[in-house]
Amino acid sequence: MSAGLPVVTSDLPVFREFLTPGRDALLVPVDDAPALTAALAAILDDPELADRLRSAAGATVERFSWARSAAEHRAIYASLGDLRD
Repeated sequence: MSAGLPVVTSDLPVFREFLTPGRDALLVPVDDAPALTAALAAILDDPELADRLRSAAGATVERFSWARSAAEHRAIYASLGDLRD
């Protein structure tokens, strides 16, 4: 995603926490080789789909960047008490 490539991944709860199927990634059922093949073929055969996934992925990458994650964790820890630098 951060490399600017469209994403195809397994449809697992952890990925559904931050990916929206069809918007910023294609999610396929676990252990479903035909579905994986179809999703990869869709990206290869449909440049507009690939571009749309790439474009939407940029916002997802920013939302879950390491810097942002670190800042949010620091804020949580700071709200729990004294946090020394």
